[in-house]
Amino acid sequence: MIVSRHSSMCSATSLTLSKKSTLLQIAYIKDRKYLYMTVFAGNLLALCVGFSFSWSSPVLLKLTDEKYLDSNPLRRLITSEEASWIGSLLSLGGMFGVFLAVFTASKFGRKKALWLSCVIPFVAGFSITGYAKEVHLYFLARFIIGVGVSGVYTVVPMYLGEISEDDIRGFVCALMMTFETAGELITYCSMPYITIYASAVVSVVITVAVAIVIISWLPESPYFLLSMKDKNGAEKSLMKLRNETKEGVSTELDYIESVLQDFVDNEVRFIDLFRTKAARKSEIITLGLTVFQHLSGILPVMLYSQNIFKETGSSIPPEICTMIIAVIQFFASFIAPNLVDKLGRRWMLFLSALGMLISQCLLGLYFFFKERQYDLSEFYWLPIACYICFLISYLIGFGPLIWTIMGEIFMPNLKAKAFLIGLEWLDVSSCLVDVVACQYCLFSPVLLRLKEEA
Repeated sequence: MIVSRHSSMCSATSLTLSKKSTLLQIAYIKDRKYLYMTVFAGNLLALCVGFSFSWSSPVLLKLTDEKYLDSNPLRRLITSEEASWIGSLLSLGGMFGVFLAVFTASKFGRKKALWLSCVIPFVAGFSITGYAKEVHLYFLARFIIGVGVSGVYTVVPMYLGEISEDDIRGFVCALMMTFETAGELITYCSMPYITIYASAVVSVVITVAVAIVIISWLPESPYFLLSMKDKNGAEKSLMKLRNETKEGVSTELDYIESVLQDFVDNEVRFIDLFRTKAARKSEIITLGLTVFQHLSGILPVMLYSQNIFKETGSSIPPEICTMIIAVIQFFASFIAPNLVDKLGRRWMLFLSALGMLISQCLLGLYFFFKERQYDLSEFYWLPIACYICFLISYLIGFGPLIWTIMGEIFMPNLKAKAFLIGLEWLDVSSCLVDVVACQYCLFSPVLLRLKEEA
């Protein structure tokens, strides 16, 4: 009886504590409601990044397949070289976009930089794709869109990192990949069934809607406001973001001021990234992670997914395959934000690399035996299974976590220049990988016959 009563008391106490914990969590979320809404609004531009990466998959199929010649705005099939440039010019534009984004963010503020370096290039680029009648206009459009993509990768993490609190920064930065995959899902579900012009209209309308949200909702970064000596504006911004009184944000405001003062007192040059052992190690990690991201083959896989599924000879139409992939990819993108602060960055990257390695090897073997006329009818499911495994592996590590890690391993006064080098290196490597993969078919095993097909 005593044991039973004691057990009942423990259960009741546990239930009470559980209820209190739940209530505290709800109150905590309510206190941060404005911050979470701001994070949501800031990440909306990642939708446009998703449009940009996935756009070429259905469009290149329409431009290289005789079946779509009647709806082809060029009235001819494009060559494999032209197809590779349509894909790779996105990265080439990104090389210039980094400098534009850094300049506008420093000169005009993070909020205006989202307009100048992201929204305007996206609207201009998508508009050109809708009216293009010559392949050179597609080249121009993809270059301009690449400027916008690089702007998002530069300004959005910078802005989100400056408005977020320490305990949710990993979650907030990893969340951008979820919005990017949502953009890819929209593209894969709509583009195969509408014209290139209609897809341009949809992309422009969504981009303009996002721009309106940015104007009406996002506050300016308190870091930028303090750097412009607008302490009153920075204080108001923090009060909104933290749902606190003037006294409640005074400590954080003082901390930001001290950080900015350190920047002024310890102004750095690019050479300072290599002066100390810690800085050199951080830079090597950054360059290694960014180049490995594209050496994994992610960009060609994303750019030419419908061509890849068409080449496998699967009984499932390539349009349906990409839709299935996009849905799984969208839900898989929620894994990293929820596990990154629990398992740690290193384990997530290790599991990500291992999953990509296994899936690419299996897919390469499939094409190897297919080229040699082996009967693989019993393994019709293997390409899509490998594709799913590859993307899930990418999304739990090397997709979202690189920028989080870059923001954590550098001293505050080195971050801006480190990000600049990292982004430039990322764009250069992605451009080279994409051109080599499509033009010479030497890099990614899943692209072995795309040149012949194009």
